[in-house]
Formats: sequence, C-alpha cells, structure tokens
Amino acid sequence: MYTKEVVINDLTPPSAPVIETKADYGYPLITSTGIILQDGLIDITCTEEDDNIETYYSFDNTNWNIYNEQIRCIETGTIYAKNVKKSNGLESTIVSKNIRVPGDAVPWACCTPNGGHVSANYGATKNFYMNVDNSAIGKNFSIIYGTKWRNVWDNYVQVMFYNSEGTMIYDSGCFFGDDIYGRATTRIFSILENTTRISIRIFGRYSDTWAKLYRVYLNN
Repeated sequence: MYTKEVVINDLTPPSAPVIETKADYGYPLITSTGIILQDGLIDITCTEEDDNIETYYSFDNTNWNIYNEQIRCIETGTIYAKNVKKSNGLESTIVSKNIRVPGDAVPWACCTPNGGHVSANYGATKNFYMNVDNSAIGKNFSIIYGTKWRNVWDNYVQVMFYNSEGTMIYDSGCFFGDDIYGRATTRIFSILENTTRISIRIFGRYSDTWAKLYRVYLNN
C-alpha cells in the first residue's frame, strides 16, 4: 500500500492593487514656517489580505520597487502598480494612474531661493494658485515680479485671497513694476483671516512686453 502525493498548483493570479492620489497635488502650501510643496502623496492598496502577496510600483513600467509606504512624488508622469505572489511569481494585471501637476499651480521654481519665473505676453492672462495653511494667517509673504513698461493697462500683476468657499476676500487691484532693464520689484502682503487660497495673476498685452512672476516667499 502506498500513498500518492497530490500537488495542487496555484495558478490564480492575485487581484490588481488600487492607486490613490491627493486631489490637491502640486499646489504649494504657505505655512507659518515657509512654503512647502504639497507633494503627490500616492497610496497603493493591495486589496488582498495575503502574506504571500507583495505590491510593486514603477514610474516607467520597467523598473519595479516594492511598495512599503506612501510615496511622495513631485513630477508629472505615470505611476504603475502590480501585485505579485511571492511563492510563484504570478502577477496581477498592471494598473496605472497619471500624476499631473495642475497647470495653474504657482511653479515650484518660483518658491525656491534660486528662483525661476513665469511670464505672460501676447495678451495672455495667467492665474497661479497657492494654498494657505491656517498657521500662516497673519504672516507676511512677498512676491518678486516685473512688468515691462510702467503702464498698468498694458502689463500688470494682481494678487487675490479666497476663503474655503471660494469667495474672494481681498483684491490688490492691478499693479506694475519697471522691468525694462531687468530690474524686479518686491511687494509684501499680509495673509488675512479665513484665507485658504491665494491667486497671483499676471497679464502681458504685447509680444515685446511682459509681466513676470519671479519668486514667492514667506517673510521672517
């Protein structure tokens, strides 16, 4: 008499993971200590409670890393994820999600000491937004900007504050600075009570003139 060993192969692939990202990805946040970038906070959920499964992620669908904790990403692109059975390497369907910095976010380069700039001309109006943490209420922040020609109707900059309901609670009106010889102007604003979002608008009317935003920073 003998016993026959029956081997059951596990041929069922795991379920695909779920990718979740923050809705307000990419908008700089003014806090009491400075300006931080609200990174793309990415969570990947395995969807299966199984110690035999590992979750992987990739930004190019070629090079894969084990997912252990929330991912912080500041680049526009695509993230991929899959579940893999450790025992036999069976993989789930690969899922992906586009990670995109909003086009109306104040560029991160403008929030760093080295600076950067965005400009408007050819009759373009551009609005850029930042979020405000409650800890920053009452603090002062500065913008460095420039407009070519001192004519507010040709080129201008404008700053507006909004509350959590989207209602404008402050409007600086249009202002300008003389940037014709590469000079820049600094203007200081105090963050009002109930402000949750700040809009910086730049307008340049002609092809050979402009309005530029160089930098935004919290005053000490």
